[in-house]
Amino acid sequence: MKRGSERMLEEDWDAASFYKVIHGSELSSEKMRRIPEEFLRSLSNNDFAYRVVLKVAWGNSWTIPLTKNKGNFFMKKCGWEEFLRDNGMGNDEFVVFTHQERMHLNVKIFSKNGMKILKPQEPVTPSQSTPRGPKRKRVSKDVKKEEPESEISDVIKRRGGRKPKQAEMQENKIMQRRRIVRRATESSPSSEFPRFTIKIKPTYLNFLLVPSWFAMEHLPRKSTRIVIRDSTGKTWEMTCLYRQGRMTLSAGWVGFAREIGLKEGDWCTLELFNDNEMHIQVSKGRPT
Repeated sequence: MKRGSERMLEEDWDAASFYKVIHGSELSSEKMRRIPEEFLRSLSNNDFAYRVVLKVAWGNSWTIPLTKNKGNFFMKKCGWEEFLRDNGMGNDEFVVFTHQERMHLNVKIFSKNGMKILKPQEPVTPSQSTPRGPKRKRVSKDVKKEEPESEISDVIKRRGGRKPKQAEMQENKIMQRRRIVRRATESSPSSEFPRFTIKIKPTYLNFLLVPSWFAMEHLPRKSTRIVIRDSTGKTWEMTCLYRQGRMTLSAGWVGFAREIGLKEGDWCTLELFNDNEMHIQVSKGRPT
């Protein structure tokens, strides 16, 4: 057996499975977090989701979002590391992942002596060889806590009602942080699928520019056909155009916008259900 290998299991089982050998030297590597391509190809479109749910024999489970890079899917580093840490893994355990439904995977863990582990191992502490230190928050580490609006108004009051350059710079920084928080929330692990929310501008009645951060993380770098599905189940097919590093919903979008009565100022939330389908919700006010 190759160290750190991952393969589809060709046993006489009804469900698709794969395994990993958890080596301490590569706990958080892409190789360790990668979902085997052969395993994904064995699933139907209805069984695929942009997250996995890992459930161990004693009933605990971990929901880990997936990211896509160069055609491969990886479990997000923070979620994978939490799974390893909570189960005290990193000592050459042999782990079998068996698909149940909708990317829910039953996890069987075997110690390096071949015995199946049926109860939780002692969680690894930060002083031991671990894939991570203190538990991270779900929001990106670059996101700082928002300052309340009162901080801005207090600065303005002290300056006699004017916005001096320093106050404007402070306000711009705060607004930028809020945008980062909003983006992190809109693509957070609390949602089953990757999503973004966007306000419709006049130009977006002719085409919809997909936010660059979303396109880079979740969409292929090529033009493709995509299906948009609304809450009633009705679908529209359109082109997702890739040009000069930007992704745009173009051919077919105008007809869709007219048919549903999309207007300037509306808010659209789009969830990426799979590589070729997005679900859309339209609201007149900013979604909460």
